[in-house]
Amino acid sequence: MKKQFGILFIFIIFIYKAEAQSLPLPYYTGFDSPEEKAGWVQFRLGFQSQSDWYFDNYPGIPSLPNCISHHYNLDPENPTDTIEDWYVSPPLKIISPSKISIKISLSLAEIYEPQKYIGIWLGSGANNDPAGGNFVELANLTNMKPEGKWLDTSININKFAYPSYIAFKYRDNNNWFIVEIDNVTISPDSGTFIIDKLKKNSVATIYPNPINGVAILEISDPLFSEVDAVIYDLLGQTVHSQTLNPKRETLNLNLSNGIYFYKVLNREKEIVRGKLIVQKP
Repeated sequence: MKKQFGILFIFIIFIYKAEAQSLPLPYYTGFDSPEEKAGWVQFRLGFQSQSDWYFDNYPGIPSLPNCISHHYNLDPENPTDTIEDWYVSPPLKIISPSKISIKISLSLAEIYEPQKYIGIWLGSGANNDPAGGNFVELANLTNMKPEGKWLDTSININKFAYPSYIAFKYRDNNNWFIVEIDNVTISPDSGTFIIDKLKKNSVATIYPNPINGVAILEISDPLFSEVDAVIYDLLGQTVHSQTLNPKRETLNLNLSNGIYFYKVLNREKEIVRGKLIVQKP
């Protein structure tokens, strides 16, 4: 009984650490800087080929200098062995309907073989190893066309848990199958949602959404003396920041049309974040 309790206690601590280290949304990586590469890990469940997930670089990559890439299983001594390589994200805090957007380029998938496969998977729980963890397929991307071009794709995430993991699963045998992935963005699909409520009725809202340049920030909670509103772009760069009195304030945003993210903080504690669309006539 003591041994079982000890194992359970260690498991609970492991889950707690994984949850504590989960990254909040929105999350972006172009696999360029050390920060964008941090936390990603490869798991190899099939034959150990000479090729694996690696950082590729050439002039046509959407976000220079790198993307992640997988090419083929090349081993003349084992020409029919199938590899299955996973590339798994750091733990993420997915607690509401969300969306993952990526740029992907495929080559030689049209030469159909059942071993060829590239897909996006969602994992949850303390175990980030696909061999023993809880992973479900979000989308099979093997047949995306046209080949040899960077394509945009978005997939809805309707399962919520944290820690969660986004994983790319690559499978092939001894044939060329080139997969390149870049500009991975995971963001809440709703305009506003509460991350940590300091009070049960805490509310922070930016509206209208989409906006045409002027937005209203409305907060109804007497607990807050002042708040900081921060808006940043898809690359995570701050494009606007403003300290406001809680209640109802106007944000004059000189931003180009596009998708942005915002967060509202009280004494450096994040109380809300969401997606903001700027759509000027």
